[in-house]
This record gives sequence, structure tokens and C-alpha cells, in this order.
Amino acid sequence: MAISSSTGIKKNVLHNLIARVVSLVSIFLVNILFSRVLGAADSGQLYYVVNNFSFVILLSSLSMESGMTYFMSKKEIDEKELVTISIIWSIIVGITVAIILFLSRRHIPAFFDHTSLNSFLFISGTLLTTYFSALFFGKKQFVYPHLVPALINILLMLYVVITPDKSENVGLLVTVYFGSSWVSGIVMTVVYHIKYGTHFSLRLPSAVTYGKLYKYSGLAFITNIISFLAYRVDYWILQAFSPRIISEVALGNYIQVSKLVQLFLFLPTILATIIFPMSASSPNRDYRQFRKMTLQVLFLNITGCIIAAMIGKWFFPFVYGKTFGLMYSCFLFSVPVILAMTVVRIVSSYFAGINRIKYNLIGCCITLATVILMNFLLIPSMGINGSALADSIGYLAYMLVLLYFIKRIEGKDEKHIVGN
Repeated sequence: MAISSSTGIKKNVLHNLIARVVSLVSIFLVNILFSRVLGAADSGQLYYVVNNFSFVILLSSLSMESGMTYFMSKKEIDEKELVTISIIWSIIVGITVAIILFLSRRHIPAFFDHTSLNSFLFISGTLLTTYFSALFFGKKQFVYPHLVPALINILLMLYVVITPDKSENVGLLVTVYFGSSWVSGIVMTVVYHIKYGTHFSLRLPSAVTYGKLYKYSGLAFITNIISFLAYRVDYWILQAFSPRIISEVALGNYIQVSKLVQLFLFLPTILATIIFPMSASSPNRDYRQFRKMTLQVLFLNITGCIIAAMIGKWFFPFVYGKTFGLMYSCFLFSVPVILAMTVVRIVSSYFAGINRIKYNLIGCCITLATVILMNFLLIPSMGINGSALADSIGYLAYMLVLLYFIKRIEGKDEKHIVGN
């Protein structure tokens, strides 16, 4: 596996861990705060809208953040060109989507006011944050991409707490929620400029730059779309079964379980964030260290799942509110998802770093097909628990596929060493 040194990766893991914990706690608290203020039904609608915006971001980003980190790590594309693409493309996409939603407002149901404004704030801000995070990661700087959004989340929570008559100011709070993403993106841009000011001036990308970027990002783009659908398609499927089988309260409970799953993935994500640029920039592979780190993170998540299973029945309603009593059983069916995605997140990042994204694509396609099929088979009889079980089956398949491919690569490398 491509790692420059054991000391270097431990240092990066420590820095990333601290920053990620702060970011994770802030996201978790924002989620709880809005869930308690809005309740299961309205918070479910909010995060359903966020899910739709996130899909738009995935489509419009073209997964250029993957290429940015890859080529920044390898120093094969001029940094000024990457900065230019990050700023201009984020603004163009945000304005375009806002105009489309404004012109289509009579045909698209608006769950909240100011849909066009909210879309611009969330989409342009998230793209800026994503792209500049990728540039930071390419420089092996893992702190700012997490601390900046965490700081904005803290300010957001303070604003919500001091806002009087929250039930009468839901529209304003939702707009501030989306606006926090835009503030985060602007601050990330400014921080990058302060940190690397000598490389910040704008330069229009050349045709060669576009060719390199899109050649790498193209396959990552397809993979990310399928991966997003594999993980989020159940939101739309559950919505299709509403209200006949799935109530708005049940959907809100399910979405919170999905967010809880993401909470368990913060350690695998830390490791994946570090492995990607390091495996891209170094020709050496240490499979034993790679396997050891993966097993350590997997063991921690197994322990966390056992604890959550023991206390979740009373803990979830206590934390989120009394309308979230359906979370516990749904979480139990989601435990295999957590464990499988722990492995998937780490191994897929390694494949991306060594330019073997095709393996991730194969796994994603199998997972998406499995998740869709199992959702339609299980939801009618099991409700949101059936959707959670469908995800578990799909991601266990994904994990097995990636483990098969990494075993093949490891075997080829061993034969190459013996042959030499």
C-alpha cells in the first residue's frame, strides 16, 4: 500500500482525528437541534430536501474533487488552475440551479419558503467547501476542511438557540440552515487564500488540464453517482410508499438512523481521507499495515454497535425526542451496513489512490441493483426495517466484491516480488 512512512501517517491520523471529532460533534448537535425543533415529520422533510440538493451537487460537481486531490498530490496540474475551476464552477452551478427552480416553482412542491435562494446557498457553498477541501487534502492538510465547517455549525446552533418563537420562525431557521453552507464555502476559500496566498491567483485552465482532470474524474463521477444512489435511493423508494405504508414520522425516523450510520463511519472516513492522497503519491505498498488499520477500525465499530444495541431503545427517544421511537429496531437492521461500509470506505479510497476506480464501480453497480430489488421486496412487509435490511444485504455484497479485488492485487504483487 502507498504510504510514505509509519510516522507520517500516524501524525496525519491524529490531526485528522481531532479535527474530525470536532466536526462530527458539531454536525451531530445541529442534527439533534433541528430534529427537536422541527419534530420527526418536518425534519424528515428538511433532510429529504437536503438529500435532493445533495444529488444535484453530486451531478453538477462532476466528481472533480477526486481529480483535484489526485493531481494535487502528484503535482501534475497547476494549483492556480484548480483554484479557478473551484470558484467559477461553484458559482455557475449555484446560479443555474436557482434559476431552474425559480422558473419551475409552479411544478415543484416547495416544502419550505425561498426554495431558489436556499438551493443557491446550499449548492454553491457545499461545492466551494468540497473543492477547497480536496485541495487541502491534496496538500496533506487535513485540519482546516473539518474545523471551518465545525465553527460555522457552532455559530448556527447559537443562532437557533437564541431565536425566539422557533415554531413561528421555521422558514427563517431553514434558510439560515442552508445559508450556513454558503458561509462555510466562503470561509474555506478565504482560509485557503491566507494559507497558500502565493498560489491563489486565478488562471484559466488549459485544454490539457481539462483532459487530465476529466479523464480521472469521469470514472469517479460515474462511481460516485451509483454509490450515492446505492446509499440514498431508499429515501425515494420510501417516499414512493408514503403514506400508504410509510408515514412521514417513519421516514423521519429512518433518515435519522441513516445519519446515525454516518456517525459510525467517521473513523473509516478519517483513514480513507489520508489513504487516498498518500497512496496516490507513493509507489510503495504495505498491505500488512493496511490490513491492520482496517481491522482496528472495524473492531471499534463492532464495539460501538454493541453498546448502541444495549442502550438504544431508551437512548434514541431521549436524545432525538419522543417521536423517534421507531429508530431502535431500524438501527438493529442497519448494523451490518455499518460494518460493511467500514471496510468499503477504506478499501475504495485505496483503490481510488492507485487509480483502480473501476473496482469501486463494479462494487457500486452490484450494490445498487441489490438495494433496489430488496427494498421493493421487503418494504411492503417490514416497512423502514425492510429498507434497512435491504441496505445491509447490498453493502455486504459490496464489501465482498472489494475484498476479492484487493486479494487479487495483493496476489499479483507477491508474484511480481518473487519473480524479481
